[in-house]
Amino acid sequence: SWHDGREPLLHGEAVAIGMCVSAEVALLMGLCTQQVVDAHYEYVRATGLPAFVPDSVGVEDVLYKMSFDKHHVKKPTMGLCKDIGYLAKNGDSFAWEVDEETISQALVVNMSRRDAVKSATAAAGSVVAA
Repeated sequence: SWHDGREPLLHGEAVAIGMCVSAEVALLMGLCTQQVVDAHYEYVRATGLPAFVPDSVGVEDVLYKMSFDKHHVKKPTMGLCKDIGYLAKNGDSFAWEVDEETISQALVVNMSRRDAVKSATAAAGSVVAA
């Protein structure tokens, strides 16, 4: 949660966003396809949960908060999807160490999707209003 006046996310909301970002990470690492990533966003949004990092949160904010996570030792460790409902195996484990650059790239992609959805929604609204 945030203690600087930003609207906090509920745990489930943060998990939903994290599922979409981790799918982006899996794609960047070559573990899943674009279709799997798109399905994550579709399913999360269909539940009414947020799929995108909020406007008020930047990449550095997320990386800083992640440094306090119980799964962050030397590098953040994540379970990454290979398909909907299936994790990618890493040797005899499902845990993947992910470098901050890959996480940063995944966050930027997530935020770009967010901005594209907002633009499309605004454009559709202006067409309806006209």
